[in-house]
Amino acid sequence: MNVLSLFSGVGGADLGLERAGMKIIGQCEVNASARERLERHWPGIPLSEDITQMDEDWLLSHGIATRNHPDKGQPVDLVVGGFPCQDLSIAGKRKGLEGARSGLFHDAI
Repeated sequence: MNVLSLFSGVGGADLGLERAGMKIIGQCEVNASARERLERHWPGIPLSEDITQMDEDWLLSHGIATRNHPDKGQPVDLVVGGFPCQDLSIAGKRKGLEGARSGLFHDAI
């Protein structure tokens, strides 16, 4: 099963999914330090630093098939991600999915 990992962090979920027999075919993480770890542990896996830039062109250019072009690369069987929740927290300003961070949920979808 091929996995596209969004908001990957340092790859904890990715590691668990690999140990369960799945294959990570793409990742996205904004934090530079976390990206360094992802690159070290998953060399050669396409890695974006900006979820807003992971459009169909980006996916296809990295050998990942899309709904419109299912024969143009590896199919994605599962999308996983822990999108930022700071704007949802009761400790924060409660901007919800309209907030700058938690609103990235819409880009992931």
